[in-house]
Amino acid sequence: MATSFERQRQEFGERLRVLRSATGLNAKQFAQLLGWNAPKVTKIEKGNQTASRADLSAWLAAADATDDQRAELSAVLDRVNEEHLAWREQVRQGRRGLQVSMLELEAKASRIRAVEFGLVPGLLHPVAPADIMLGQLHRLMGTIGIPNVRFGVLPARRRLPYWPTEGYWMVDQLVIVEWLGEEQQVTDPDQVAVYHEVTDLLWTAAIEGDEARALLLRLSDEYRADS
Repeated sequence: MATSFERQRQEFGERLRVLRSATGLNAKQFAQLLGWNAPKVTKIEKGNQTASRADLSAWLAAADATDDQRAELSAVLDRVNEEHLAWREQVRQGRRGLQVSMLELEAKASRIRAVEFGLVPGLLHPVAPADIMLGQLHRLMGTIGIPNVRFGVLPARRRLPYWPTEGYWMVDQLVIVEWLGEEQQVTDPDQVAVYHEVTDLLWTAAIEGDEARALLLRLSDEYRADS
């Protein structure tokens, strides 16, 4: 379920894609013309990245946009940025409405996959006192063996087949990526498929079952020794 901000950014990206396509250049060629890397053009066109004012100016110049196109797309970018500010205000206010919406989605989901690095949201807090950490570790151990739940740990210093820059959640065919107070929801089937492929790769490096329990027990012992 895309937010209003995400929908507007996607629509803006599509309009930029049409403008770029009219030049006869593919995304890679257009990126070279701008002096950018190709993924940046693709991310902007798909609505996964917001173009800055400088990005838009460079894009319009490279596409030889008309004055009317320049004025219109500049106004659209202003609206996208306004929606972004409104979204961030929702985040700052606690995102209660958004959380309720996600809880409803999760309740109806047939499959949920969560990947986090460094901490487990809502469970592990690295700055928490030792007694709290011990309780959370025991809660994690309690998930091992629960029917319909697969819990794994990516041990520190283990070489991973892929290292995402941020954690993410997948609720059926919806991917939620959150960083620095901004949440992105990915619904494009091709992109969602990539997240599933990455998750499958990470499972090849994860430990689970008795091995995961042994690691959590060792961490528990370390916290007890420090307390």
